[in-house]
Amino acid sequence: MLRVALAPLALVAVLASPAAPALAAESCDPNGEHVNPNNGNTTAGKTGLMRCHDGDAGWVMRGQELKGGVFMGVVHHFGQDGALEREYSVNKRGNRDGLSREYGRGTTGAEPSLVRERTYRNGSSVGIARTWFPGGMPERVTLRTETRFHDHGPKSSEGAWRAPAAGARGESLATGTHKSWDSDGKLRAEIVDDERGRPTRERVLDAGGKVVRDDEVFENGSRKAFGT
Repeated sequence: MLRVALAPLALVAVLASPAAPALAAESCDPNGEHVNPNNGNTTAGKTGLMRCHDGDAGWVMRGQELKGGVFMGVVHHFGQDGALEREYSVNKRGNRDGLSREYGRGTTGAEPSLVRERTYRNGSSVGIARTWFPGGMPERVTLRTETRFHDHGPKSSEGAWRAPAAGARGESLATGTHKSWDSDGKLRAEIVDDERGRPTRERVLDAGGKVVRDDEVFENGSRKAFGT
């Protein structure tokens, strides 16, 4: 399953560190220079970590990366006590791209814990989406389709993944039919997985679309031609 790493913990610590008091309701300062994120003229050409903090109380509200005047990269949102509430990344189009996480507290004073996690590709959710009760107990798992692409655009693979049942531990499991395409967009392989994530059938095709192998796969790893 495709994962895109978010900013390291060191960056989170920098974002959550105390900021200088601001004069406006929200003040943003990449590299210590005041900017207005809604006015592109003030951010043009700038690169760095932009911190936006409350002008009255001074607490950091948001941290966001600027690259050459474009908001692109990691974004963090914080609560008034400095605790991380949301983290995700955006691409140069401003769409979420990569792993997105939200944190919450079950009771007042409790440490924040992960309550929601999903992966985005150019604004579209892909792969497994998970939710937890504050404190770590799984609440709900959504079965989702994950699609990957070749560098030049065509689809390279697609299939569904299912997370462990509530309260269980383990990795996400492949389920149903997973397909792979070559760089020319031609179907080259299909793998069928059962509800336990175990392959039960594998098909391989040549560039002309002819099936060159079609095997039934058994639990012990042995196989035979499908239908024989």
